[in-house]
Amino acid sequence: MRIRKPAQVAVKSFVFRPRGTVEGKYSIGFGIESSGPGAAVNFSWCGSRRQIHLMPHLSSYVTNLRLARKLSADDVFVLTISAPLTLILSIDIWKAGEPTEDIIMEEVDGEAPVQTVCANPETDRDRKFDEQLVLGEAKVAAHRQTPVGSINSLRELPEGAMLYVSFQRLPDDAKNEDLLVKVAIGEMRRLCIIAAGRNTNGATFWLQPETAGKSWPLTFWANRPFSWTGMAQRGFDSVFLPAFTFVE
Repeated sequence: MRIRKPAQVAVKSFVFRPRGTVEGKYSIGFGIESSGPGAAVNFSWCGSRRQIHLMPHLSSYVTNLRLARKLSADDVFVLTISAPLTLILSIDIWKAGEPTEDIIMEEVDGEAPVQTVCANPETDRDRKFDEQLVLGEAKVAAHRQTPVGSINSLRELPEGAMLYVSFQRLPDDAKNEDLLVKVAIGEMRRLCIIAAGRNTNGATFWLQPETAGKSWPLTFWANRPFSWTGMAQRGFDSVFLPAFTFVE
């Protein structure tokens, strides 16, 4: 299903409810298309916020939001998209790769008046779970010493997760010089160097929230402006729903 979100509607929400007790491999196919000036798009899925930086003229983002294998009629899942520009949204509900009517979708202009239900659903094992928290070119000014935001945990994760932050030179940056980026997430510190002639490099941090609600402020400092992206990888677990959220 393709849905137009006009620029004057700042926030669009979608509420998903099972028709009853159901079981199977359910997922929400979700896509964003833009042909405007480009901007940051925020979307929240199951209580976790992500940020996508769309490029001008034509840009898109596609993902598959997996659900628990067992769902009850009381389960509610909420997808919210906010952006200052017109977007074309693609939303489809699948069961084992086929369209299904087992789950009802309600479209809402603005914030949804209900809360999402995201406990700790058991799902398939033996696969990696990547959480793209910040995608695209999130630009950061030089000499910034205030946090760009924080990574918050939604659930306890004793085995931890690896946070990858990747840094990119801006198109007009002088490539014949090293670009030094100092990174701090909570009490952890890293120095990342994009060597002369190269365009990107990254740093990693091990996040181990033993309780839900732990927060790590994320701070960058560099001698010149740059852009960044961020992703958490949880390795192998049995929880499909998000464990981290990015908060500006």
